[in-house]
This record gives sequence, structure tokens and C-alpha cells, in this order.
Amino acid sequence: MAPTSKCRFVLICLETSVISEKEKHECQVFRDFASEAELNVDLDSIRSETVPLPDISCRINGKLHYFELTRVSDQNIANETGKLLSSTHRTGEGGVGRAMSYDDRQMLREAIERKTGKTYKINGAPFDLLIYYDSAVSPSPLPDLIDSTFRKLQIEFHQYWNKIWLYDWPNNQVKFDSSDQ
Repeated sequence: MAPTSKCRFVLICLETSVISEKEKHECQVFRDFASEAELNVDLDSIRSETVPLPDISCRINGKLHYFELTRVSDQNIANETGKLLSSTHRTGEGGVGRAMSYDDRQMLREAIERKTGKTYKINGAPFDLLIYYDSAVSPSPLPDLIDSTFRKLQIEFHQYWNKIWLYDWPNNQVKFDSSDQ
């Protein structure tokens, strides 16, 4: 049986270099996003890059394109989750974390701001920001709340990237891109 494109993609990533779990995760998120966004990405061209390049390079319609990925997360919740997972791994016993609240709007802003202070080497190639939700750290956003917030942030930060995308990875839905304005 011939491998599916998902299997082929994973094999390509593994054959090209030894990559970290973070890089594998980003490659998978990007591949799923590119399929859902109906971007004409050459799957064989997808590469996990290292600094000073953005996270992902690929060819869209035969032309080099870069994507920087950032996960929407509340840092306190992510840290608490990490501690629980680490403890569970060490002791073999699960646990329950403390109740914590978060603000969807602030998490989205912080996801973008984490990337604005970085310098990337893109040599004039198109460069997009892919912001994604991953239910491992934060739930999918409340649509009405995110709609107005994301559009305001697109306007505020448009000078950094060609497009800013919002992707709900667990539900495989591209929520917004800059051309939706």
C-alpha cells in the first residue's frame, strides 16, 4: 500500500535531518494548516529551519515562502501543565493542577508579540505568521471574542509579515488570514 501524503511527509522530515519533537510538531501543524488553507505547497519542499530563518520554509506555486509559527498559550497555564506532566512522568502518578483563568485576547496578543522582537533572514521571500491553537495547552478560542481582537491585531502588526493566519489545529479550521480584512 502506498503511503499517504501525511506518512510521506513524516518520512521526508526524518530523512532530511535529525529534528526535535518541537520541529516535528511544527512540521505537522504546518502540513495540516497548508492542506486546510488550500495553499499550493509542494509537500516535498517543507523544511524545518533554524535561526536566523523562520520556523518553516516551503515552496508555494514553485516559489520559496517562509512561515513563523507560534502557539497561543497562557504562559502560567503552560508552566503548570509542564510541571504536572513532568511529575507524572517521574512518579507514574497523575495529578490535578490548580484552577487558573486566562484571557483569550491577551493570549493572542502575546503570541504575536513574542515574534515581533525577532530578526529573520528571509532574503526578500514572502514571510507569514501562523498563529495556532493547540488543545494541549489552551482550548480553541471563543469565535466572537477572537474575531474583533484578531482583526485589530492584524492592523496593528501588519508591517511584520505578508499575512497573519489564525489556525485552530485541533478542529482543523483556518479561522482568519490577513486577506480576510
